[in-house]
Amino acid sequence: MSCLETGSFGYWLKRRRKALDLTQTALARRAKCATATIRKIEADERKPSPELAGLLADALEISPQERSTFFQAVHDVRAVERLLRGDFAKIVRPVPNNLPAPLTSFINRVQDNATVVALLTREDVRLLTLTGLPGIGKTRLSISAAENLLEHFQDGVWFVELAAVTEPALVLPAIMRVLDIAESGPQTPLRQLTSALQGKRVLLVLDNFEQVLDAATEVAELLKTCRGLKVLVTSRVPLHLYGEHAYVLPPMSLPEREQTPSQLVQAESAQLFMARVKEHQPRFAITAANAPLIAEVCVRLEGVPLALELAAASLRLMTLEQLVQALSGEPHWLSALRTAARDLPPRQQTLYNALAWSYGLLGTGTQQVFRPLGVLRGGFDLSAASAVCGLDEHLVGNALAELTDQHLLAHDGTRWRMLEMIREFAQEQMAPAELALAEERHARYFAARLNAPAPLEASFIEPDHANFLAALEWACRQGDAALALTMGRPLADFWETRGYLLEGLEKARAVLRVSENAEPGLRLSFLNGACHLAWNRHDFAAALEFSDQSIALAKAHRLGLAWALNTRGRIFIEQGDYARAEQTLRECLQTAKKTHEEHALGLALTQLGELALALGKLDEAQKQSLQGLEHLDKRVPRFLALAHTNLAEIALLRGDGTTAQEHLQLALPHIHSHVRRVLCFFTTLAGWCATRERVLLEDARCAAVSLGVAAGLTERTGAPLSALYRTLQEKRCESVQQRLTNLEWQGMWYRGYAMSNEQAVAFAGKLLHTGSA
Repeated sequence: MSCLETGSFGYWLKRRRKALDLTQTALARRAKCATATIRKIEADERKPSPELAGLLADALEISPQERSTFFQAVHDVRAVERLLRGDFAKIVRPVPNNLPAPLTSFINRVQDNATVVALLTREDVRLLTLTGLPGIGKTRLSISAAENLLEHFQDGVWFVELAAVTEPALVLPAIMRVLDIAESGPQTPLRQLTSALQGKRVLLVLDNFEQVLDAATEVAELLKTCRGLKVLVTSRVPLHLYGEHAYVLPPMSLPEREQTPSQLVQAESAQLFMARVKEHQPRFAITAANAPLIAEVCVRLEGVPLALELAAASLRLMTLEQLVQALSGEPHWLSALRTAARDLPPRQQTLYNALAWSYGLLGTGTQQVFRPLGVLRGGFDLSAASAVCGLDEHLVGNALAELTDQHLLAHDGTRWRMLEMIREFAQEQMAPAELALAEERHARYFAARLNAPAPLEASFIEPDHANFLAALEWACRQGDAALALTMGRPLADFWETRGYLLEGLEKARAVLRVSENAEPGLRLSFLNGACHLAWNRHDFAAALEFSDQSIALAKAHRLGLAWALNTRGRIFIEQGDYARAEQTLRECLQTAKKTHEEHALGLALTQLGELALALGKLDEAQKQSLQGLEHLDKRVPRFLALAHTNLAEIALLRGDGTTAQEHLQLALPHIHSHVRRVLCFFTTLAGWCATRERVLLEDARCAAVSLGVAAGLTERTGAPLSALYRTLQEKRCESVQQRLTNLEWQGMWYRGYAMSNEQAVAFAGKLLHTGSA
């Protein structure tokens, strides 16, 4: 790797020392320092002091004209590159090579470059294959790495382009042509190459090997007979040879969508995109206004270098805003994203062509599996893949293994994932009838997975959330009200649990639009779920609209009225309209008793207990909350968490910290997956910390962390607290702030604010069981 790419003064120092034929000890003597110091500088473990830099300049025979650049290079990678370009670099004995001269700058890939060079300098690595999906930058990395390996291969570094070679038998002749070995008589190409390479230190870079994989055995024979030979291969699939080392080249690092210009340029993908845009628009710069657009391009193209370069080229013809719009919604954008560079191979002139090249290398059976996978979103397992293909799992499993080898899929052990651009390409390969069939199979399969008698855990839905959404959207497009409602009900619970409230409300409205004349029981159940989504966001207009519909439907068909009233009572509690809440919940209580709905009865009592708590009627609140616990369904954790959190609040208001702690411990196992329960729980936990008998500074800090957790979750999900818990939270914030310095408050509050749900639950568990966190 060049010094610019490694960012390494130490790397340059090592090259310079070797060019002067000095050992580390010899250089140390010249520079009047320890050998260990030279070793650490070359390993980039330390930088030379100004005094040592002056001694090194003398020891390395740096000319007066170059000294200023040399001193800058100690801390500036750009100066390192200028040194390499200086006259003194010419003293390095040139190594025979035919490496292509790059026409554009090589952007970053620091770690990848370093890893490849390090692997090929190991004695035990003779064959290294760079693999990765189309357009990921394998060829460019191989050339860059080879440039930095020149000093290790005194007899030559040779680049062999195999893209135009389609017959495995022609691979060795292609290598011979590059090495200028003339074919002679009866000797086989293998014999001739063996004779030419024996006893020599040579690196062969074999580029685009994927379409001539049957020639891999001959490469293996060369390696066996030529001990000084090493081979660097680029291929979309490993060679599967004994002794082969494979390095999977990942996409470039991505920025966050909302970043400042200075943050944006830290991402490799943004660096590449900007560099390529500047090749035709030199004055183009990142600003606060265009940074989100550039980030969106990088994220949408998933850090694939070829895609980013083609997108940059498209700015010759369109604005950045138009590019983002095209990538977000234009059909066939894979084909539209192209370059005007005529000297590139056709497969690199559009992203579509690059993917088509890989697709064409697949067998017919694997292509048959690949195409329907385009309807799967996010990720999938073998069962889902088999379902959308309509094929046996064994056959599909073999095809998935091949597609993973070809880097058209990524595999993490149990699930596979397609990059979005590959997924769209797969869809484009299907005829309309094939696509329609795959989409229907997909929807039916994922609908069946949601059709479970017991409540589904959020952890079951989360991995396939994107697939469940796609199936729900299909049902809505088809006007299949029964399927949409059946899928929508468990998804509504999931959206409420995870806090995906805005997205959930949008989907809920779509389902309700196509199900106005659906079976009453299905629609009533879904209306209740939609109502929960609305009140959780404090969209009370929507919540009351859905509630009116559900109560009217329940009364008309004499079903589910207790649940509809329970939900309406919740809306009024959230609003702080306690009179209407009590009236509604009393009606709910009587209805549940008449219809013998045990769980609805338990929830009504629990909510009446919370209402009494809000009104300061602590005895009544405790009685009703405990009665509610007796009737609640133990399989529905969010209501158990609600009851125990309310009971903890009642205990706190009575000054009973021990009982409050017990109820918080009982609530904790049930809050993990439900945003609203986490919010209330941490508000109460803060109260417990702030009112503990030992009023310690550490308690106030833990209270501040707890309040930060609640605030962060509210901001991330848009799920505000009820009137009761909002008042409690405000009072506790004020109380805790008075006990801490401003700096302590901010530090502890932000610690909680930044916690994930998992981290917050772990914090609470430790605090409740050990007394400190």
